[in-house]
Amino acid sequence: MLKGLKVYDFAPEIAINHLDFSDHFVLKTCQRTLIFGYKSWQQNCHYAPKAQYENELGYTFILETICGLQSRLCGENEITGQFKEQYQLYLSQPRSNKLIVSTLEKIFKDAKAIRTQFLKNIGMQSYAGMTRLLLNQNQAHSPVVITGSGALASDLVKALKKHYSLEIIARNTEKAARFELPLRDWNKREQLIQCPFIVNTIGTDSVLFDENFFQAWKKLHGAKCLFIDLGSPSVLKTSFMREDQVYQLSDLFALAESLDQVKELKIKEARNACRELATKRLANYSFNLPYGWDDLQLFA
Repeated sequence: MLKGLKVYDFAPEIAINHLDFSDHFVLKTCQRTLIFGYKSWQQNCHYAPKAQYENELGYTFILETICGLQSRLCGENEITGQFKEQYQLYLSQPRSNKLIVSTLEKIFKDAKAIRTQFLKNIGMQSYAGMTRLLLNQNQAHSPVVITGSGALASDLVKALKKHYSLEIIARNTEKAARFELPLRDWNKREQLIQCPFIVNTIGTDSVLFDENFFQAWKKLHGAKCLFIDLGSPSVLKTSFMREDQVYQLSDLFALAESLDQVKELKIKEARNACRELATKRLANYSFNLPYGWDDLQLFA
């Protein structure tokens, strides 16, 4: 039953451990912290959600989120990998809620149908796709250095490895090793000044690349360079801007708005499909456990 489903949409900076709560599923992204379950959310009451949804509207919001329809890069698919990673972590808990698991499995199934029918060919509207577009426009050459080892870094590797030689630099070398790419020493990251093409996926309150870095980097490479920062919060502290070949998330959002206007119709159709599927689930919700994980491979 979808009756009783409660969805809370918080700002991304809310402090919460993903795995502390078996009765709620928690997903943190660069744009929001999403929390849902079948009990009221009582923790961290000093944080007010941006929005709250229940029942059918809650299911619709989660479905739109996993389809990338609630993202500023509307239709992007990196959010799917984040959902899948957190789903696996949630399942690993000793007391995961079976009703939440069942709801998630139905959301994954519905999201696959919507993406296949409406969102499969909407252009470059993903972080990885936009990154590749910028690299092409700036006539980037190999190697391209990717910082970080999370889901976004994985999406970038998949999108770029056929076109560029890639290198990885990350704190978590064990996680980064799964890419089977040359690894740079995190403790010597100041040497990245020598690299003309860098894509950062790390988001943290710490500054990793400051004004001194960019001054030296720009002096060394001139116009033949590109730095793309996909991290949130940004790890950059610099006056350099897109005119200097330094792109931050806001620049990608602005660029995306000017591209591929034909996608708007597909986005509208996908939103309508999300609402229709939520209505169908509300009327015909069956509690069957479990789907196999193979059924949840949305974009293999």
